Amino acid sequence: PETMSADEIVKLFVQADPNIQLTSPGHLFVNGHRGSGKSMALRLLSPDCQTIVQDRPLCEHPFFAVYATVKATELDLHEFSRVQDESSGFILAEHLLVTFFAGKLFRSLLEMCSSELSMPPAFEQLRALVKNYINTPLNDEGLEEEEFGEILEASNSSELLVKVQTLLDRIHIRTVRYLRKRGTTNEYIGYDGPLLGFQDFLLPLLRNLKTVKVLPQGPVYLLIDDADNLNLLQTLVLNTWVSYRTTGDVSLKISTQLRYK
Repeated sequence: PETMSADEIVKLFVQADPNIQLTSPGHLFVNGHRGSGKSMALRLLSPDCQTIVQDRPLCEHPFFAVYATVKATELDLHEFSRVQDESSGFILAEHLLVTFFAGKLFRSLLEMCSSELSMPPAFEQLRALVKNYINTPLNDEGLEEEEFGEILEASNSSELLVKVQTLLDRIHIRTVRYLRKRGTTNEYIGYDGPLLGFQDFLLPLLRNLKTVKVLPQGPVYLLIDDADNLNLLQTLVLNTWVSYRTTGDVSLKISTQLRYK
């Protein structure tokens, strides 16, 4: 489903279980065997599909959904076994998930909302969002300004979104490389990059998406597909996020096969 167009998803999707209220606010686990339609159900909530289903402008949608599959990604690194029993393990696992999902957010905005965000008022609102919830937290984390300062110099929304996504991907990859280095030596190597968390970075960012008025003014749904592919530390992190009472602003819709840790 992640490779299919919105038209294909809407045309081919069949509601298998009418009792699953995916469109309602609230955290939700959808468990099922491979091929049972979990990914299709989540993908249908994405903005491009909902524009077809609801037949109304993006700003009138009741929610904004960000689809992210964790299957076939670099998230489940074998090197996590080196930090699993360290106090830093949980922190690094959360940071890696946060940068992954934040990158998915800006990729979704670029691919599915670029026309709405191209209008001058929306561009200024998007730039303010990036300044307050990307640049400021990274500055507080000690990231050198030359690494992100030029982001706000973008001349249009598409350029701005690409710059933010590139920055988040670079931070994510830096962390992956650090963990791989840890897996190739018995010596301790300190991590000197930013450390971003759900409560202090991802949640405020998602909560304030609605300040961009062309986007839906309802809650944000983070659609996490194939979550059983997460390692133990990342599963502990995700379960902790579920325990937070954020459903009025951010709801987690999580699909798993029948082997979730």
